[in-house]
Amino acid sequence: MGNMNLTGSRKILVVVALFAALVFTAVAKRVLKDEAFLRLEKLVEQTEKGLRDMRGEVVIDIKQGERERRIEGVFAYLKGYGLRVEYHRPEKQIMLLTDDELSIYFPKINQLIHDRPRPGARFYYLDLVRGFSAYFKQGRVRKVRESKAGWRVDIVGYEGEGVSVILRLADALPYKISAVSEEASTLVSFSALELNSGLKEADLKLRLPADVDVVELEGLMM
Repeated sequence: MGNMNLTGSRKILVVVALFAALVFTAVAKRVLKDEAFLRLEKLVEQTEKGLRDMRGEVVIDIKQGERERRIEGVFAYLKGYGLRVEYHRPEKQIMLLTDDELSIYFPKINQLIHDRPRPGARFYYLDLVRGFSAYFKQGRVRKVRESKAGWRVDIVGYEGEGVSVILRLADALPYKISAVSEEASTLVSFSALELNSGLKEADLKLRLPADVDVVELEGLMM
């Protein structure tokens, strides 16, 4: 096993990869279930029933003060297994996220960061990709607005930051995620979505060199 010797820039990349997990606090609030809210809730249920797998492109734009950073990659999701995100700019890294573990591989240094969630922790980005029902069921949807551009949904976020999600009008799949806090603003954009293309577990699993350096974090990142 390796040790936790991460450089400053690599720490930032790990944080970014984890932000892509969008771990929200499950804070319940009273919400007026108007017509748009109820229509979206029903559409989400219909989409989830028919969704087996999904793939596409993802771009993450982060602004911290005067500093701006863009990360680009592709993702693949398979219902019942998990989510794989492969970033190729600015530095290649591969993230595999399932219900019970998180793995991030850095090919440049042949290092794997492996973590398991603390008891009670959940990967809400996985919920977002596979459907929005968890947000409705846990009372974390605050407001729903419908427009020609899609469904705009305000969600109860982590430690009070404003989080808005734009879902595609036809099937309520993710299009953009915007999160703003005192420290930074982040925009996650999805494009070129392909649904039910026949993905298999083998398409998502990590294939690592025999001599990979494994760093076990034991719940420190979640």
